[in-house]
Amino acid sequence: MSLWKKISLGVVIVILLLLGSVAFLVGTTSGLHLVFKAADRWVPGLDIGKVTGGWRDLTLSDVRYEQPGVAVKAGNLHLAVGLECLWNSSVCINDLALKDIQVNIDSKKMPPSEQVEEEEDSGPLDLSTPYPITLTRVALDNVNIKIDDTTVSVMDFTSGLNWQEKTLTLKPTSLKGLLIALPKVAEVAQEEVVEPKIENPQPEEKPLGETLKDLFSRPVLPEMTDLHLPLNLNIEEFKGEQLRVTGDTDITVRTMLLKVSSIDGNTKLDALDIDSSQGIVNASGTAQLSDNWPVDITLNSTLNVEPLKGEKVKLKVGGALREQLEIGVNLSGPVDMDLRAQTRLAEAGLPLNVEVNSKQLYWPFTGEKQYQADDLKLKLTGKMTDYTLSMRTAVKGLEIPPATITLDAKGNEQQVNLDKLTVAALEGKTELKALLDWQQAISWRGELTLNGINTAKEIPEWPSKLNGLIKTRGSLYGGTWQMEVPELKLTGNVKQNKVNVDGTLKGNSYMQWMIPGLHLELGPNSAEVKGELGVKDLNLDATINAPGLDNALPGLGGTAKGLVKV
Repeated sequence: MSLWKKISLGVVIVILLLLGSVAFLVGTTSGLHLVFKAADRWVPGLDIGKVTGGWRDLTLSDVRYEQPGVAVKAGNLHLAVGLECLWNSSVCINDLALKDIQVNIDSKKMPPSEQVEEEEDSGPLDLSTPYPITLTRVALDNVNIKIDDTTVSVMDFTSGLNWQEKTLTLKPTSLKGLLIALPKVAEVAQEEVVEPKIENPQPEEKPLGETLKDLFSRPVLPEMTDLHLPLNLNIEEFKGEQLRVTGDTDITVRTMLLKVSSIDGNTKLDALDIDSSQGIVNASGTAQLSDNWPVDITLNSTLNVEPLKGEKVKLKVGGALREQLEIGVNLSGPVDMDLRAQTRLAEAGLPLNVEVNSKQLYWPFTGEKQYQADDLKLKLTGKMTDYTLSMRTAVKGLEIPPATITLDAKGNEQQVNLDKLTVAALEGKTELKALLDWQQAISWRGELTLNGINTAKEIPEWPSKLNGLIKTRGSLYGGTWQMEVPELKLTGNVKQNKVNVDGTLKGNSYMQWMIPGLHLELGPNSAEVKGELGVKDLNLDATINAPGLDNALPGLGGTAKGLVKV
């Protein structure tokens, strides 16, 4: 035999021995047990108590794994593989079950992980399998995981899945007894060590008007391409019972049902039913993650939280995110209201039409009504860069007279012009016209008119009839303000005493007031005031002639006369 043949024969024998060894270790029960014993011996921190069965019915018992900051205990791990599927170029796992699992992770004790460099974006990700994968049953029984101060416990979970090419189907799934215990924010704050920070000077904030102008100069919804999901997902049925989250807020979901699918960007929500301690929610709908992103979603809910316990909410969202989006909300219960809105999120200026109607709103929501608003109608049309606003309602309540309120205004991202705010009450009306501007500083100018106000029915012991005009303007900037009242007029009578107020004044946040002239007259009593009034400086002249103050106003009495110079 030639040397070349001897070498070739030797190589073949070695390969056959290796393949035979692998086949023995992996393909036979004895070899498989030998592999686990070797792993138990050579893997640091791993301890396998007992191994029974082969690939068709493999069970590991009393498995432990410990590393710095990580401790894992598993009472029972079961795996059943359908080897016959390999002949059909597919992978079948008949059963994967974990029982009595305890995982404790303390990140403070774990060695620091190496920094991983971010990979460059290589385009859309596709998750697909070259061979069909079937997991007939996966089960979790009494699984407890603690990561630092967060605990997750699962009493019972069963599911199954089928993955073929890029479609993943989750078979009917059941989850019972889930507890997620989150740390309370106050407790976390106590554990954190606050390091002193050197505060760098912050750049001066832009005026509100400039900020809003920049915001609405472009669409609220940014440019979106078609959303490419890495795989198609189909959740046939997901049922949950007794799902609880604790922490700063305690939420308990008594029952839950979810049926949803997303195939090639077309998402369909067949059912979302939730019965929780906060209320009941039922939702269904469709959405397409491409083109104009059309949506059609319906949601019904009943709240179980005070003070809105028993409130029913109906929400309807339709249209398209990149075209016109239509929203409808109906509230019934403690709050009865209808809201209809249309908007175009992909257009600059945020076009928005909103209508709110309510037969009656009241406070408090339960018990005796103390305040209520009837026949509320509110309408906003246009866009945030050019809109009109109107509102109508009638109000009444404790210690306030019945009144009808009407509002008409228009505005943009830099100012709002109050064309008219009218309050019809006390047999007369109060009317306000104003302009509020926030392009640079917040500034305003307004005109308040009183016409035919009569308190005789509401306060019969102190009847009064008043007419008046108050003009004001001012500004607010950087925590300081200034205000001017260029015209102040009030005429009428209080309990048969003539009333006449006429004057001007102005002041600021430093409590510096200038009074060019202020005339006060009540019946036979009068006063003339002018000068300057401040925290440090005082230069005030007042001429008082009040011979009859008795019962001129509630709690007022006596006489006063003289000239005051300060």
